Amino acid sequence: MSKIVVQGIPYDEKSSFLKGPSLAPPLIREAYHSPSANYYAENGTLVSSALLLDKGDFGITDYFEIEVI
Repeated sequence: MSKIVVQGIPYDEKSSFLKGPSLAPPLIREAYHSPSANYYAENGTLVSSALLLDKGDFGITDYFEIEVI
């Protein structure tokens, strides 16, 4: 059973200085699944892929479409 839900929000419009946060979701996934990944949190908790449910990226066009559920 998944305990952690991950969903990317590739959105740049509210970046005040440099653009680029919209590129982060696939890069974070790539780093997580790389052979050099460390699957332990700083407190020693194992964060294995079995605990994750990746819902992909949430496509938005307006900032106000982002909400916490």
